[in-house]
Amino acid sequence: MICGLSSKKQIVNKQIVNKFKIQITDSERVKKMPKLLFKLYGVPEDEIDDVRELCETHEFTVYETEVGRWGIGLAAIWLRDESQHDAAKAVLEEYQRARYENAQEDRAKIAQLSIAEGLYVKFKQDPNQFMLTLIGMAAILGLTLYPFLSI
Repeated sequence: MICGLSSKKQIVNKQIVNKFKIQITDSERVKKMPKLLFKLYGVPEDEIDDVRELCETHEFTVYETEVGRWGIGLAAIWLRDESQHDAAKAVLEEYQRARYENAQEDRAKIAQLSIAEGLYVKFKQDPNQFMLTLIGMAAILGLTLYPFLSI
């Protein structure tokens, strides 16, 4: 039944083309699909901003899609022009390689820090969270040891 509807639709489309003498070339029949350039799931916001900026500076024609209300879509940056795909991939690979090297350098610096220096770094990053964490740990330790201290 569905096949019958599809063939009727094709016949109607052919009739419209014949009626108006529309010339359709093979290249117009095959619609070019956008190419997936960069998935946004689990990517930090600063990296997304950097990729957007790269696309603007290199004048790639892109658009973004979001996950959507129910979370079933694909959050990504898509490349409209297929001819730009190789150049865009090369630019993104270079960016990601540089970002990876920077992250490795930062990780090596953090690994060289002592525990006290590491705590100092955490305190400087977010003092409120650091203090709340210490208070929470002290409260849990106090509640845990309270029955043994009252004996």
